Amino acid sequence: MKTIVVYQSKTGYTEKYANWISESLTCPLKSLNELKSEELQGYDLIIYGGGVYASKIAGLNKIKKMTSPNKIIAFGVGMTSAQALDHQQFEALNIGGENIKKIFYLRGGLDIKQLGFFLKKMMNMMKKGIEKKEEKSQDDKEFLSAFSHATDFTSRENINDILSYIKNI
Repeated sequence: MKTIVVYQSKTGYTEKYANWISESLTCPLKSLNELKSEELQGYDLIIYGGGVYASKIAGLNKIKKMTSPNKIIAFGVGMTSAQALDHQQFEALNIGGENIKKIFYLRGGLDIKQLGFFLKKMMNMMKKGIEKKEEKSQDDKEFLSAFSHATDFTSRENINDILSYIKNI
């Protein structure tokens, strides 16, 4: 099965996972920003990864327009732990009735310094909301600590479910 890994990354966490997947599968790797739709012709499987913002995978709609959605396995990378993620909402917002093969969530990290103006503003609003909470979850505490130093929860082991799924199709 001819496979390519495509990604969009603002802070490097998604790119790190995309590299690991590409290395593990010994397949090409391409940034979405440098990709032309005709480059996807001839591939049986497109593994797409993007950062998760408001439960949506950045760039996923763009890649869906470039190829048949039933060729796509998508992974989203975000700060939230997998346990705290609303998986139903995540899948509903990203699959959107289209026949994507499979969707995965991987925990990345947060480096406020690497975000653009709009995302920094959004994160600061989230920070203020969390600071007002009487009781903070572990995810809340980790989010708040990311404002004083970058956090990185990536692990090569996190891609094992994706690799297992691919081996079984």
